[in-house]
Amino acid sequence: MKNLKLFPKIFLVSIGLFAALIILVHALVYTLMPHFYLQQKEREAADNLTVLVAELRGKSTEDMRRTSQEFAAAKNVNITLTIDGRDQYFQGFESINIVTDSGKSVDTSVVKIADGQTIDARSVILRQGSAVNNQGQAIAVKLLADVAPVTQAKLATLHVLPYTMLGSLLVALVFSYIYSRFVTRPIRQMAAVTTTMQRLEKDA
Repeated sequence: MKNLKLFPKIFLVSIGLFAALIILVHALVYTLMPHFYLQQKEREAADNLTVLVAELRGKSTEDMRRTSQEFAAAKNVNITLTIDGRDQYFQGFESINIVTDSGKSVDTSVVKIADGQTIDARSVILRQGSAVNNQGQAIAVKLLADVAPVTQAKLATLHVLPYTMLGSLLVALVFSYIYSRFVTRPIRQMAAVTTTMQRLEKDA
């Protein structure tokens, strides 16, 4: 009777371990994915600023404006050029413009936007640099990248996870069944041989 219970015990233990592992892996994916994706977006924003500053360097003010507008549209970022103490905005996404007092450092915990409202800096990535125009004048360059796709990616992951988890559990179910059969078969054979030998000894 004990041998008959061996298979379901091994099966339940193995499927339980697989289920716990699957849940843990999916939880880690859901938790860590936004962090790594945000790091990627931050590197992308830094690279975009480097490219933009290189493209603006040595150009006339008018060419800098045109380049910034084209760059903002192509890269889906917002750009602010501070020329002669005045901010000029070039938008690649939504109506969010960076507004800062000339000569003062930017408080990246709260970013002011054109209409006087504020936004949580965690929803955007702000990078700052400067470029010298063809007249030797230093132009402050601010690049604002939207990280709303991070939230969207997290929601998309949340929608996909139940399906991947279900698929993983089905695979684990099949594997656990095969594994349990593979493990218990030789044990049952040994038990049968032992029982037969015990009977022979009694008959003798």
